[in-house]
Amino acid sequence: MKISWINPEQLVEFELTQLKDESVDTEELKKRWGKIKAEALDINFETGNFLNELEKLKRENDNDAIKSFLFGLEKKYKPSDIKISSDILYDKILGGWNGRAAGCLLGKPVEKYSRAVIKKILTSNNNYPLENYITAKVIPENLLLKYPWNKHSGKESLRENIECMTEDDDLNYTMLNLSVLENIGKDFTTEDIANAWLNNLPVLSVFTAERVAYINLLENKSIREIPIFHNPYREWIGAMIRADVWGWVSPGNPVQAARLAFNDSSLSHTRNGIYGSMFLASAIALSFIYNSPEEILKEALNFIPEESKIFNA
Repeated sequence: MKISWINPEQLVEFELTQLKDESVDTEELKKRWGKIKAEALDINFETGNFLNELEKLKRENDNDAIKSFLFGLEKKYKPSDIKISSDILYDKILGGWNGRAAGCLLGKPVEKYSRAVIKKILTSNNNYPLENYITAKVIPENLLLKYPWNKHSGKESLRENIECMTEDDDLNYTMLNLSVLENIGKDFTTEDIANAWLNNLPVLSVFTAERVAYINLLENKSIREIPIFHNPYREWIGAMIRADVWGWVSPGNPVQAARLAFNDSSLSHTRNGIYGSMFLASAIALSFIYNSPEEILKEALNFIPEESKIFNA
């Protein structure tokens, strides 16, 4: 049985891409992998051995350096002394929640499709440019056969079928992280996040880096190994998806938002996977005291390392 995101052949393919991003010369490795796929008598055994070999080429995580960076931020920046009224807090947090739900619902039917495919679908029933939720009305049947709606509540998220915000991992993390704050407070640890996952999330309701981290938790890997071992998705966007709440509970305090995001994201991600979460959480915290999106994003760059790829993107 092959389970997406954790089947060994898929892990090798993505790991080779990730290693190249880490400046590892992968040309010979790709040739060897091609030979294994073509000639291996026991593909699972050979793939497992090759995966273990790739493990030795990975960079260690740099969590100690990130902790030092955060410590420096705490000395340099103080929370804003701008008074934020309860009405503004309510309005901005509600806006953040509604925006997150609305955006998720809007894109759910066509999740994973390219911009070109989405344009083709929308153009087929005169809904491009999009001004409302996606509808299936008068889309040619042959086009829907070629590009079916997302199997995870895609049909339920069409304009004519919407009754509520459907279940989605993007929102599950938001609610789960809120429960961590309610039960433990802002001093939660990465281990607390791990326990929250194990107690509340079925393994197949999480994806990419989170699914690998979940498996590593079940295999009793150390907290330092969990985000790295057989995890080629370690610098993907999963932790960014989980960042909203850390900004919402840190109005005007981007340093706190970055630290909360780090404690969460380091369970499943490394480097840019962590920096992305820190950046978004900081930006959301800053949105309570700045109104210009450009100003918010520019200021949020102060809360991730200057040498990171995300900073220089």
